[in-house]
Amino acid sequence: GEEGLDPCSLEAAQSGVLFGLIEPVDTVPGAMEEAFAMVLQRSPPDQLQWLLRAVQAVTEDSVRAAMQKHIAPLFSGAGRTVSMVCPSKKRAELEEQLQKLDPPFQVVHLDVDSFVSTLAPGSGFADLRKRVMKHSSEQTGA
Repeated sequence: GEEGLDPCSLEAAQSGVLFGLIEPVDTVPGAMEEAFAMVLQRSPPDQLQWLLRAVQAVTEDSVRAAMQKHIAPLFSGAGRTVSMVCPSKKRAELEEQLQKLDPPFQVVHLDVDSFVSTLAPGSGFADLRKRVMKHSSEQTGA
């Protein structure tokens, strides 16, 4: 069955988000700076008010629905890339645990020197993505 959300944790999360929304505007200079930023970003003038209302309206059901829509797919393994960094002595244990997931995650190992040399050029991130995608297609036969 579905496990319920802890109401205290939900309330604490809402409180933290509300504080994060209110704290930047709790002084006149802060409010002025926030208003100026909103103009530059072309945000609606009532954005803070509707964000506050929206956060206060969050329910356990809406959290559960959002988690099913946005969080659960991250763990399906389909078309997802996850980066992890660990000490070399923990690598085998981590890879073993990843293979136990359903579906198992594909693993591409990069030692520190290889990682740095791949990312150093201007095209580093694109090269890293190509390398991971190539490995993934080789593993799946795609």
